Amino acid sequence: MATVTIFDKGSMGEAIGSNFVDAGNEVNFVASSESDKVNSIGEIVVLAVPYPAVEGILATYADELDGKTIIDITNPVNFDSFDDLVVPADSSVAEVIAKK
Repeated sequence: MATVTIFDKGSMGEAIGSNFVDAGNEVNFVASSESDKVNSIGEIVVLAVPYPAVEGILATYADELDGKTIIDITNPVNFDSFDDLVVPADSSVAEVIAKK
């Protein structure tokens, strides 16, 4: 089975983590409030954080994320107005992340 790291343990992260555990995987959570970098990242990474937090995760864990399978469930919504996206209309968050 796989080792899974889930960034943030909110309701979505908790639900996804529970499914991975039920399937026999090892799951580790990284809370968005953690100031210390964790030592190890699983082979599968779930980004269950608000979209604005992705940039910090990518900056902090760039080397550790290289070659990992990343599952992104963020919503690239402008949280100030809730009426537009913060990624190009002809793109996706996954595509933006992959380019970094």
